[in-house]
Amino acid sequence: MDAFTKLRLLLGPVRPFVVGKLVDALAVPLAAARAKRTVPVAVVPRRVLPVVPLPSPAWIDQHAQRVVSFSTSLLNGHVGAYGIERWAVGDADPNVEDIRSVHELSRMHPWCSMALCTAIDAPGATQWRDAVVQSMLRFVEAYPPNHGTHWLFPMGIAIRSLSMVSALSWLQLSGHGIDAAAEHLLAASLLDHGVLLRARRERSGGMTTSHYLANMTGLLAIGAAVADPVSKAWYAEARIALDRELERQLLDDGFGNEASTGYHRQIVDLFLAAATIINLREGVLPQRWCDRLTKALAIQRLLDTVGMPLIGDNDDGMAYKLTGFAADTSFLHSMAMQLGCATDAFEQHYALPDAGLDVYRNECYDVVLRAGSIGQYGKGGHAHNDQTGLVLRINGRSVIVDPGSSTYTGNPIVRNVERSAASHCVMMVDDQEQNEIPNDTGEGLFWLLGDRCRARVELRDQTAWHARLDQPSVRRTVTMKPREIAIVDTHLRGDAALELTLPFAPGLEITTTNDTIHIREAERGLCRIAVAAFNRNDQRCPLSLTMTDGFASPRFGERQAIPVMRVTVHASRIEWRIDVDSH
Repeated sequence: MDAFTKLRLLLGPVRPFVVGKLVDALAVPLAAARAKRTVPVAVVPRRVLPVVPLPSPAWIDQHAQRVVSFSTSLLNGHVGAYGIERWAVGDADPNVEDIRSVHELSRMHPWCSMALCTAIDAPGATQWRDAVVQSMLRFVEAYPPNHGTHWLFPMGIAIRSLSMVSALSWLQLSGHGIDAAAEHLLAASLLDHGVLLRARRERSGGMTTSHYLANMTGLLAIGAAVADPVSKAWYAEARIALDRELERQLLDDGFGNEASTGYHRQIVDLFLAAATIINLREGVLPQRWCDRLTKALAIQRLLDTVGMPLIGDNDDGMAYKLTGFAADTSFLHSMAMQLGCATDAFEQHYALPDAGLDVYRNECYDVVLRAGSIGQYGKGGHAHNDQTGLVLRINGRSVIVDPGSSTYTGNPIVRNVERSAASHCVMMVDDQEQNEIPNDTGEGLFWLLGDRCRARVELRDQTAWHARLDQPSVRRTVTMKPREIAIVDTHLRGDAALELTLPFAPGLEITTTNDTIHIREAERGLCRIAVAAFNRNDQRCPLSLTMTDGFASPRFGERQAIPVMRVTVHASRIEWRIDVDSH
């Protein structure tokens, strides 16, 4: 990132954190250097206590087959995710485009699944116990502390710590304790994790994100599980930090502060993991935690119900992955039920003003609308240029989609295309980007410079939604009826070159007749979209409908081809109406 851009940031979103960043710039390297001299921690007799309860019997009964299948695949070295086909603990790092893929592997989610198999597969329980213990011991031997990719990211260290603590807890609670020598070695490894994690925690001068939340959750797990005086102090430290992050990372409406549905899911999962440990260790979950998490969980349940729209970065990272590498919220909601924080209460219109999201539901369609903050204290690290964006499902079938994100640092060009306005269901004016995407292949991949859009919702009620952007000066109005959605996109400064993007879900058949788009699936009509454009004098303008190839990412590291319709015209507004076909 060039010096001028850094100066802009220092005088803008970073300014409140400058002092903290300077302190961290001096303190973190010193702490990391001390930590390097401390690890590996001596292997002495230490217990690893069970501090994570087993999943509920109901959840185990429902998902047992998938847990065993996932565990078996990993034992056989089959990954099949993140662009990685095969890899096993002890192997060299896989050769992949994006290091984020290795980062995901380093979290060692399968340890939890294999440990859970001891409670599922009684005849094979001993073999499963031996398999997970050998995998953990192989990791300790093959990847020494602070060496290699698996120790590169503190967030990976943290979630791996949680995975190890959870796996060891579940082995004990299912009646399959491990050899004392192995327990002492794994306890020492957890302390190695804690020493490095505490030294390198990602607080960025106070600009804390899901990374720091994961750091503190991992430290909490180590502190609760390892019977050692130093870990007891870590638990107290992490406990205080998590109390603070509960208020900072969950907005008042319950949504996460990173302007991303994927990251909302991740931080809710992390908070629930921490809450589960707190509840078991302290005997009660503080009411403030329960109240805050209940709001956040209601949002996640709602997002799951409407097909998990991919607003912002589609990071599918979670604290727990027990049934596969794809994000699965079933265990998240099961933890919530055990804690008494679950809810299924939904409304026809669910407004999240702090998040900048509105969800409308009726018998035949779901609509998600976006206009609000770029998140992360104005950094926009995981936000996209999706202001006034629209996502649509009809009868449970995705129709208009958000592209998600398939890569971070592996392919900067693709990264920036996927978060550009041209990839979202918005209207662009004179090819102008909404918020500036830095011309940078490093840290700039996680910034939207400034917030010149200043998106805001001017009206939201049960049937109407109006949102406005300052720059470009655009207003989108959406009016909803039982089988019809009417949208008007207006450039408030008069006639200009306008382009409306309609990214459609994969597998749909798209045809056009004059200025009408017909959307079908397997010989069944889903909807029709009639489009018209008008100049400042309300005269109708000729427009162009052009089908192009696009891509969407259903999960990180994967891309699917999708059809994208682009409506181009020189006018002051585009009016389009979605008529849902009857079935």
